[in-house]
Amino acid sequence: MDEAAPVALEPRRLGRPAGSDSGETRRRIMDAAARLVAERGYPDATLKDIALAAGVTGAALYRYFPSKVELVAATVRQSTEAIIPRLSAASAGPAPFRTVFHALLDEALRCAQDHPYITRLYYAVEAQRSEPALAALVQEVLGEQHRLMLALVGRYRSAIDPGVSDEAAADALLALMRGLTEFSAEVSPERHAAALRAAALLVEGRLVAD
Repeated sequence: MDEAAPVALEPRRLGRPAGSDSGETRRRIMDAAARLVAERGYPDATLKDIALAAGVTGAALYRYFPSKVELVAATVRQSTEAIIPRLSAASAGPAPFRTVFHALLDEALRCAQDHPYITRLYYAVEAQRSEPALAALVQEVLGEQHRLMLALVGRYRSAIDPGVSDEAAADALLALMRGLTEFSAEVSPERHAAALRAAALLVEGRLVAD
């Protein structure tokens, strides 16, 4: 199967395809899990359907992931580990804050395009409060995002209103980023891109004229 092809639910030859390796099989399983959990929610994305979508047997899936919790947690971690360094690099340039934040929003859009199910996956996992391991993972992801924003605020502390604490400034930026991320799961890519551009104007103080 072409690695770039979208995951499909139609029955396929199960097992380990000729020429594949364990890394590719693991990736296909996590890709299928991301899509089905994002589309159906955690409770309704069964391991049987995930295995079918990935083109592996249930027994093969269990060799990689002994439980659905472990599979979904690994899927979220893999996406987070791919995205956070990209956002960090985008926010590291020596430029005025408005330029850097605009670059951060642009990179967030590219991440959403490269990981089309990640937003809905995060929110599906966040809604699954009955699984302690997943609830802890949500807090871990939020912590990574908050540290990124704190580092950004720290670099531009002198340009931020002295009456606003680092925590509050980081929380405000994170809330804006998360709101835009959630919005991307509900609207077209074009509408999301337009919202990102408007958010950049808001941060620059140019969205609303006094």
